[in-house]
Amino acid sequence: RRAQKKKQMQKQKKQRGLQREAMQDVDNPEELKQKLQALLERQERDPGSHEIAMERQVYQKAYESAIAKQKEKQARQKREEKELRKQQQQQQGQQGGAPS
Repeated sequence: RRAQKKKQMQKQKKQRGLQREAMQDVDNPEELKQKLQALLERQERDPGSHEIAMERQVYQKAYESAIAKQKEKQARQKREEKELRKQQQQQQGQQGGAPS
């Protein structure tokens, strides 16, 4: 029982380390995608490796997180641009409508 718990703790420690490593690249989804593809190729060569499977899962989650973050950033930029254009139009309307 102790050995099993110790083994599980080592596995969790390894997983946390992989998560930290993967999250460093969360701003670069292309790099995560390349690493994920390399892991998939390694997993095809060695399908029984639990370590590769765990690493693949961690990088898969990091990649999904990176894509979600990127989409959110793009949506935020669009909203900000839309608000800026609206403000500019309002300013132009106030300037053009006032008699000199």
